[in-house]
Amino acid sequence: QPVLHSFRYSENVRTARQTQRDYSFKRPTYDQEHHLAGEALEHQDSSYERYDYPGRYKRSGAGRPFSESRLRGHRRDARVATVSGDDPRLIPGHAFALEGHPRADFNAWWRPVRVVHRGTQYAGQEEESADAPLGVSYDLRAELVPEDVEWRPAPLPRPRIDGPQIATVVGPAGEEIHCDEWGRVKVQFPWDREGRHDEFSTCWIRVAQNWAGADWGHMAIPRIGQEVIVDYLDGDCDQPIVTGRTYRATNRPPYALPDHKILSTIKSKEYKGSRANELRIDDTTAQISAALMSDHGASALHLGYLTHPRPEGGKPRGEGFELRTDEHGAVRAAKGLLLSTEEQLRAGAGHLDRGVVVQVLEAALKLARELGDYAGEHQGVGHDAAPQQTLQEAVRDLGHGANDESGKSNGGKPAIALSGPAGIAAATPASLTLAAGEHVDSVARQNQQVTAGQKVVINAGSDIGLFAQGGELRQITHQGPMLLQAQKNDIRLEAEQSVEVSASQQHVLVTAKEHITLMCGGAYLTLKGGNIELGMPGNFVVKAAKHSHVG
Repeated sequence: QPVLHSFRYSENVRTARQTQRDYSFKRPTYDQEHHLAGEALEHQDSSYERYDYPGRYKRSGAGRPFSESRLRGHRRDARVATVSGDDPRLIPGHAFALEGHPRADFNAWWRPVRVVHRGTQYAGQEEESADAPLGVSYDLRAELVPEDVEWRPAPLPRPRIDGPQIATVVGPAGEEIHCDEWGRVKVQFPWDREGRHDEFSTCWIRVAQNWAGADWGHMAIPRIGQEVIVDYLDGDCDQPIVTGRTYRATNRPPYALPDHKILSTIKSKEYKGSRANELRIDDTTAQISAALMSDHGASALHLGYLTHPRPEGGKPRGEGFELRTDEHGAVRAAKGLLLSTEEQLRAGAGHLDRGVVVQVLEAALKLARELGDYAGEHQGVGHDAAPQQTLQEAVRDLGHGANDESGKSNGGKPAIALSGPAGIAAATPASLTLAAGEHVDSVARQNQQVTAGQKVVINAGSDIGLFAQGGELRQITHQGPMLLQAQKNDIRLEAEQSVEVSASQQHVLVTAKEHITLMCGGAYLTLKGGNIELGMPGNFVVKAAKHSHVG
């Protein structure tokens, strides 16, 4: 009757606890750590821990059973028995009850996990005779574990990929950019014989960016057709990541090399179009420059040594900066704007350094106030300098509150200051409009000249004052007539000395509806109602070569 001839039991010191962690970019703050303790630890130290990272699971729900399976694999031979005998009914995985062992605790249910069968059978009848040295023989050796142990095989080593690989970004037909919410892309590997260079070639693969933060950083999604370098986290084939991009024969650099090796650029391509945006840095010796450009409207900001494009010869076109566009443009500064041609070498002062323009405005305010007050004292129209002073103070305080003028108040007024030490010229072949909701103050320390090829028109809703402090006031019409008219009030001509009225070619006509009176030294002449009245304190002398009295 088949029996087991031997039974040997042993215990081995194995992992008592299994701890595993893993990482998922979708839940980066959760370490996905799982702890599991082994069973039947009565005869060994329970502090023996195996810590494994990465655990190779991306969901917490899968982490526990995965960790449990690994722990059971490491403890597969913590309690093990080996038997030998000739009972062929032992089958791996099928438990049986052991009976007849001297130790009662061994008479229990055991599960074979490994069985080795050995048998010999001779082919000839003579070899099977009673006196043959050998006959048919059979025995087995088996490895057993207690039936209540959930046995697992030894964990297999992880497959590893040695080094990065080249791949091509792929996606749906007719698409140029194909990604998901995480910026992941799909690729086709050169060794892949099954892929069709479409969105089904691989799983989504993460892309390493130069800078990545919470709603900030660098973002450039690899586009379909680009060649990329795919590496593997911890060498794990299940964790590919795009770490870089490379040029190749079908994807050439933006500028021909090595001819334009001094150019550094970030140049994009219009989505489903042919235009581009570009940040270009030119490190040509003694001709360095930088440019931020968009093909839309040929808009660009050029800095440094300005040239035409290097591939087109690089002909010089100026030095400094140029901001230009074929479309519209705007310059906005909510807390004030300074436009100045004052020299400031190497940014040696504050960016709102406005000392010269403030001095000029202060001098203009002083001159306007002095001349205006003098005119008002001598019957001229009074001058209101308050609005001019308010604007001058706004320019003076323009930078107050900025980091280089901190601690000063009243700054940040939305004023514009223009400063040109060599002059400011405003010209247009069409019209020029200067409008103010309140005051327009025009001050010149020397001469102020107004010239028009056709008309000069000055209209005022109230008063017009012309006052010449030390010189002449001339009003001359060279060819046309001159009209001096007060439509609803009087005209007064006053002079400290003489008033002369002359007509060098024709006549002087003085008319009045009621009367005309000429007065001098107490004598008078009045023309009124068709009558002439003469009055005088002295003599009335009439001298003429001939006298005619008709009437």
